[in-house]
Amino acid sequence: MFFKRGCALSAVTFSTLLRGLFMENKELFLKIAREDLCEVDTLLYGTVIEGLCKKMKIDTALKVFDEMCDKGISPNVIVYSSLIRGLCSLSRWEQVSLLQDEMIGLKIYPNVVTFNCFVDALCKKGLVDKAED
Repeated sequence: MFFKRGCALSAVTFSTLLRGLFMENKELFLKIAREDLCEVDTLLYGTVIEGLCKKMKIDTALKVFDEMCDKGISPNVIVYSSLIRGLCSLSRWEQVSLLQDEMIGLKIYPNVVTFNCFVDALCKKGLVDKAED
């Protein structure tokens, strides 16, 4: 509807649209990026990565993350937390550790959401002792 009327849409609007489309299992991100429909930024990439992680498409999310970084778009704690949540849910602890080290090396520090991802995943795997550390 907005496209037909010639309205310019922001990254926030597209992120909201993408979030809804992931619920319907459709992808619009490539079209947005390919056709320069809006500026592709951390918010937009983060929305895609979060959606992929929620669908358990972690390897695809990691590829999108690499593409984001290759384009010089800086990830934030939200993007890292989405990836960490996805990797934790698959017990890919080595990758979680590497990602955590990378994020801290970039001076992006885990927040309460990030730590909650760790604790939740460890407890679900019966590793309560590690969660307490």
